[in-house]
Amino acid sequence: MKGGFDSRGGTAVDFKNFHKDLNYKIGVKDSQMVVDILTNRKLCFSNFSFDVQKDADDHLTRLFWADDTLKANYKEFGDVLSFDATYQTNKYSMVFVLFTGVDCHKHCVTFAAGLLAREIADAYVWLLEVLRKAFFKPPMMIIIDQDSSMKKAINFVFPKLKHRLYMWHITHKLEEKIRIDVYNHPDFQNTFFDIIWNL
Repeated sequence: MKGGFDSRGGTAVDFKNFHKDLNYKIGVKDSQMVVDILTNRKLCFSNFSFDVQKDADDHLTRLFWADDTLKANYKEFGDVLSFDATYQTNKYSMVFVLFTGVDCHKHCVTFAAGLLAREIADAYVWLLEVLRKAFFKPPMMIIIDQDSSMKKAINFVFPKLKHRLYMWHITHKLEEKIRIDVYNHPDFQNTFFDIIWNL
């Protein structure tokens, strides 16, 4: 109707200009916008949980959230909780922490999420305490990678809770820890995998 895409607008340059204008308008207020959105959601949905912590310069350092769907997932499948963090996936290099589990169809389900400015035990303690407050009942077991900060935080917040390591970390570090001729021996692999999968 307009004679082609070139006559329509919405070109790559238009989107770049819009993105530049949007960033100019938001500026350094983006973290406050997120907090405002979550605050508004808490006002509208009483079961929505979120907590935030800022430093002395009013920079966002810790954020946690879980909505009704995530809480329903936890209620049904929260006996075993996977606790993992990813790094440098946003422009602020904040640590994104995801709490997940597995449903009865062996599909991943999300329970809660958080952002941390630093990956330290104190930050993980804060996150786990907020999680405990949001969900009331603790999980029976937490599965983590080999992060010592997470381990310290779990021992502090849930001292009686079992925590285990991801199988992927165990099996992928195996080659580094033992001699290659031992690793390649069929008896060793059969025995090792029988132990870790059955015990």
